[in-house]
Formats: sequence, C-alpha cells, structure tokens
Amino acid sequence: MLYKILVILHLLGAAVLVGTNLVLMLSVIPKAKKAGDVGVIRGFLAGVGQAGVHGLAVQFVTGLWLASPQFKGISAAFQMKEVFATHVAAKLLIAIVITVLVVIMRRRIAPKLSMETLGSFTAMVATITVLGVLLVALGVGLRTGGLF
Repeated sequence: MLYKILVILHLLGAAVLVGTNLVLMLSVIPKAKKAGDVGVIRGFLAGVGQAGVHGLAVQFVTGLWLASPQFKGISAAFQMKEVFATHVAAKLLIAIVITVLVVIMRRRIAPKLSMETLGSFTAMVATITVLGVLLVALGVGLRTGGLF
C-alpha cells in the first residue's frame, strides 16, 4: 500500500513540476510579452509558481524512497551496471540540475525581471521545462523497461 501511495505522490509531483512550467512557458510568458508587462509573470511566480518548487521537492523525496530498496547505498545507483541504475542516476542528476537552475532563476533572474531581461528568464524556464519533461520520460522508461 505504501508503495502505491508513493508512486501516486511521485506522479503528482511530476505533474505539478512540469505542468506549472508548461503553463508559464505557453501561457504566462506570451501574455506578458504581448502586454509588455512582467507583472503577470511575477504574480504567477508568487502564487502558482511556488507549487512547482513543491512538486520538485516531492519528486526528490518520493523518488529516493521508491528507488532505495533497489540499492544498498546511493553510490550503487551510480555504478551503471543495470538499466534501472542508469535511469535512477540520470533522474537524480537531472533533478539536481533543475534544482540548481530554479534557485538561480528565483534568486538572481526573477528579482530583476523586466522586459529587457525577459529573454534570459524565458531561456531559463524553457531549460527547466525541457529537463522536467525528460525527467518524466525517464520515469516512464524506468517503469516500462526503458525508452528504446
């Protein structure tokens, strides 16, 4: 029963992480560009955007918990002896990169957000979104025997 709950929470975390970034990329940023006002983005980040950060945290906790029975220690995940270990290591590295990018975006780029800096903000969001989708794809591959 615990396993199923963890899987559900892991999937919800992924949905929130990727979903908030997709909404930001496909709706909020274009709206801000059209209006010439980054206030729309600031409002999104202060509200719904926070949920993406929580989704990432849920991904970390549940992902490590779900993978831990397969390994005797975290270093075993990086020995790359099996497809499972390779997928887990890749997911962990991508999640760490996403976390670093989110911290940079939230602390350095978002506070100085203006129409002039919107390009770098958009590039950062696009990178985080692509990595989030890759994280989901690897998760599917993990549970279905690989992507190829």
